[in-house]
Amino acid sequence: MNLKTCLLILLLSVWLQKSWAQGADYSRTPNGLAYKILEKGTANRKVQIGDMIDFRLTVKNFKDSLIGTQAYKGVQVSAAVSKIDVREIFSLLSKGDSAVCWVSVDSVVKISGEEPPRFFPKGTSVKYFFRILDVKSKADMQAAEAKILAEYAQKNSLKPQVTASGLQYAVILQGTGAKPQPGQTVKVNYTGKLLDGKVFDTSLEYIAQANNIFNPNRPYQPIGFALGQGQVIRGWDEGIGLLNVGSRAILLIPSYLAYGERAMGNDIPANSPLVFEVELVSIE
Repeated sequence: MNLKTCLLILLLSVWLQKSWAQGADYSRTPNGLAYKILEKGTANRKVQIGDMIDFRLTVKNFKDSLIGTQAYKGVQVSAAVSKIDVREIFSLLSKGDSAVCWVSVDSVVKISGEEPPRFFPKGTSVKYFFRILDVKSKADMQAAEAKILAEYAQKNSLKPQVTASGLQYAVILQGTGAKPQPGQTVKVNYTGKLLDGKVFDTSLEYIAQANNIFNPNRPYQPIGFALGQGQVIRGWDEGIGLLNVGSRAILLIPSYLAYGERAMGNDIPANSPLVFEVELVSIE
């Protein structure tokens, strides 16, 4: 067998390995990610950046050995940041669709700088299987949370005002001081709750004790922060800026103006609308 024949056989074997690993009829995303649609659902609208999706992810190696599978709920879709970012596949799918995409282990090693685990040897691919279970647009999510907060307000005999962002606030006691301006440092007393009434944090010692969250190692006093500088959640930056010094109010904050899809420890689940009872104590 001459050298030319050996090279042809070698190239053929490499091509066959890639075809077996990725399937002969795969397509590529704009970033070059290999993928294949396995099943189409009945929905037509594609997933968009900012949507909230529920999906199931299954990961396999080049031998089709199962590495893991997990369901994810309420994940907000963001843009892919690299050529191996499998989030790029979301924009090609609709509710009910399933797909598989492949990522080269060598590419992962090159970008991450880390050696792969033994079940992902170099020269092979990682297979990601996605099934989109549910899709909610940003408008859908905001409308749903607005309804939930309106129901909470009605149940608790509140008549809140609603801002353009979706923040709802009800002034319980009107203060007579000035309104703070962006950049000024404000001092605020607060109690934070979930919609079920569970208190997760407060600056007031007696409320902490009454709700079994008292911590002897922290001071109980008004919190200070610079208004409008992103030092607190967006709902606070907006809501506190609407109050006069001396005012007490209840802020009904949708999740996208709070912590969004981030869970905050064991106290605040992901995608949680929050209720804050606040008092604007002073402007420094």
